[in-house]
Formats: sequence, C-alpha cells, structure tokens
Amino acid sequence: YPLTDTLFVNDALQHLEAEENEVVKGLDGFAVYDGSRWTGSLTGFVPGEGYMYYAQSAKSFLYPDDVETTVLVSQVSPQWSYNAHEYADNMTIVARLYVREQLAEAGRYVVGAFAGSICRGIAVEQDGYFFLAIHGEQPGEWIGLKAFDRQTGEEYIVQERMEFSDLLKGSCLSPVDLHIEASTGFGDIQSGWLLYPNPVHDRLYIRSETGENAEIHIANTNGQVCIVSEANATVEGIDVSALPAGLYLLTLDNGTETVTYKFVKR
Repeated sequence: YPLTDTLFVNDALQHLEAEENEVVKGLDGFAVYDGSRWTGSLTGFVPGEGYMYYAQSAKSFLYPDDVETTVLVSQVSPQWSYNAHEYADNMTIVARLYVREQLAEAGRYVVGAFAGSICRGIAVEQDGYFFLAIHGEQPGEWIGLKAFDRQTGEEYIVQERMEFSDLLKGSCLSPVDLHIEASTGFGDIQSGWLLYPNPVHDRLYIRSETGENAEIHIANTNGQVCIVSEANATVEGIDVSALPAGLYLLTLDNGTETVTYKFVKR
C-alpha cells in the first residue's frame, strides 16, 4: 500500500470495479466484496503494509487523492491472544454463529480458533457475520473453535472443526454455519479435554486438545457401567441414545491420570 495516509478499505478501493466475493487479505484480517461494498475484519489499509488481492479477472485502479486520513482502532479480546507473525499463512472464514439453531445475539460472542490449546486467530464480528483469519502453515491441520460469551464470561465449544488450508470458506451470501449449545460443554478446558453437549440427546462428543487417547467408561449413579469406549479426538462422538434419561458419570483414563465428569442424558 503506497499511500502515506491510512484509509478505510471502501475509501481506498472506491475506484476499483470489484466483483462479488473478491477478497483482499492482510496479515491478520481480510475483507470480502459483497456486491456493493467491502466488509470484513480488514477495515483499512496501513502505510507500508502489504496486501494480497484475490481477483476473478484482471484489474487495475487508482488510489483516491481526496479522502481524509482514517484512524483505525484494533479490536482486543480480553481472554485470548495470539501472534500472527509466527505463521507463514492464514485461512479465512466468513461465518454465522447459532445457539441451538437460533442466530446468536449480535455483539455478544467472541469466536476464536485453536490448534490444541494455542490460539490461532480471533474473529471480528460485523453486521452479524464473523470474519475469522486462522493462522498456520501445515495444510490438513485440524483447528477447533471456541466462543466466549461477553455477558456471562463463559466459554463454549463450537461443534464444527476446520481443516487448515489457504482457501476462503464461506461468503456473505453463503456463510459457514457454526453452532454452540446454550449451556457450556462439560469438562475442564484447562485439563485438555473438551466434552459436549450437556445435556445430551443422542451423541456425546469428546475432543482432546493434545490429541491423546483415553479409555472411556460411562456409568449411572448406581455405579453400573453402561458404555465402554475409546476417544481419540475425532468428531465421531459416542452414541448414548440408548441410555435412559438421567444423570451419568463419564470417566476418562489416559494411562497417567483419571478424570470424571457428570452429564445429563435427556
């Protein structure tokens, strides 16, 4: 970007005949052209910074010389942090967030991307869309997502996972749908195990932040073991549909430690 002034993307590219779903991407943000304007986590161009433009056809344009300087304010997440400079590439996602099939309340949630316990990016919400740049360098690496509720201070597990690539996933016309349960998944996130949803109807999901395996025992409150299984951080989950409604204890044993959690089967 050759100008000496910082400009909003829509101002800087006002003389460009952009096509729908074209993308301009910086180190830690991107914007998508929705047919009438640019929208996304990249709000402006900064002098001396480099940007990549993903065009659908050959283009040229002139920067404006009659737009006032813009002051950009970065968005900070109080609970997560990451360093975009540590990674060689990033993937971009345009998404909407749902809580039990209802569109999430605007401005209430922060969405973050994680490889294990390491944060790889934090989404910027704009007009009900979440624009998320996920940093990494290994194609095929699995990325988990979390949502933070600004009102309650609670952290939730997003059911969907992403395979890292350099492609744009979703658009303003067809965003990626992300889902969380209205109540948190059970399990201590700091222990390295993520378990959800709770209460559960038919399938219980277990994810290891470190990728380790564990033997799983599910027992009722009388101590009777109902299910024995093994989890290896896949998205297959455990079928608990045959269990009667009630309270159950799930025990995870990875060979070095044993942890037990409670969950409700509906």
